[in-house]
Amino acid sequence: MNKFKAFWFARTLSYYGDYIFSITLVWFALVQGGAWGVAGAVSLSIIARAVGSFILAPWVNYIGSRKMIVWSDLVRGGLMVLFWFVAMGEGSNLTYVTLLLTAGNSFLAGGFEAAMQSYIPTISEQLRKANADLASGRSITQLVGFLTGGALMQWFFGAGFMVNAVTFIIAGIVSFFIGGGAPTLSAKGDQRSVKEVFSRFSENWQAARKAITDSSTLRLVFWTSLTINTFLVPMLVMMAPLVRDVIGGGSFLLSVVNSATVVGGLGGAMLMRRLDLKWRDSHVLIVGALLCGAVGILASFSHWWLMLILVMAVFGLGQVVYNISESTIIQQSEPHLRSSIYAVVQMVSVICYPLATFAAAQLESMISLRAPFAIGGSIVLVMTALFAWRWLKEQRALEKLANAAAQATTPSETTQQA
Repeated sequence: MNKFKAFWFARTLSYYGDYIFSITLVWFALVQGGAWGVAGAVSLSIIARAVGSFILAPWVNYIGSRKMIVWSDLVRGGLMVLFWFVAMGEGSNLTYVTLLLTAGNSFLAGGFEAAMQSYIPTISEQLRKANADLASGRSITQLVGFLTGGALMQWFFGAGFMVNAVTFIIAGIVSFFIGGGAPTLSAKGDQRSVKEVFSRFSENWQAARKAITDSSTLRLVFWTSLTINTFLVPMLVMMAPLVRDVIGGGSFLLSVVNSATVVGGLGGAMLMRRLDLKWRDSHVLIVGALLCGAVGILASFSHWWLMLILVMAVFGLGQVVYNISESTIIQQSEPHLRSSIYAVVQMVSVICYPLATFAAAQLESMISLRAPFAIGGSIVLVMTALFAWRWLKEQRALEKLANAAAQATTPSETTQQA
């Protein structure tokens, strides 16, 4: 059995149900609380995901990345069933939705994403291609899932929860039989008791922090991720109000706009799959971040639905190009640090996210719905350019040092040969 193909199937199936659920939640939050309702629901979801990755990532080294993925899928499947019963029994109360989402689904999703960073290198040697293939499958199911979710929201509310539950459970069962993803520390003869494992967590996070600090490329990933998650993701939170109040559309148009983002992402995944390996992942990462920032500015000038669809398609391309490059760079780190580095990047990236999200909602109230898009996109564009300039400067300095060291060793080698 081809382990990567089996894992690709499991993940693609799981993503399908996940995207049906996501658009159901966003539109439901908009109906219940307007722009502030969307901001609150999405903020809680992202915070819970970051906390989950931060807390669960160190356990990947001890229980194994595959086991973390399996348990995450199975437990989230059970939560989705409970989600459906609560929604149907209580008449769709946003309090229950956000509570279950933040306490269960998003927390476990954070551990799952962290485990993936350690698991993928164990089943594939071509990391960029593997991440591009996973992104392609995700984009295809995202396209179908958003369209399905938009229809279910209008005609069969609640069905999305059960679809997501079934896909999670099937994905967990498939992942269970794949194999791979053994504990990295036990493989080194470093298996410890639970108490000793907890005592080593601080050392694990310090090692991850040091790895980021010592690597100019990981620092580039850290700062660009922080900027995008702080200033650009809040823009996406305002997408539903923009579609409804400015463009004059409904939930179906929102699903079409989200689907356009997915089509662009699919194009980005196909591009990354065929991209020549001479293109460094860090260079591609910079291009993706710059595209995302430029799209924020363009979205603020969108006056009709067709323009918004085209702009968001370009955003999807840039976002996927960035995400694939980010994952590939992290997966090239030390095996026992991959999950933790990912968790540090995600955790720090969302520290400012809640404030930025509510600031975006405040800008919408005080100025207009276009303000969060224009301001967020401008900040991402400028800051990414500064980070890229600093990274290129450090790379050139390292190349000069390497050349100087090579020239210094040449005379001594020539003397020894003589």
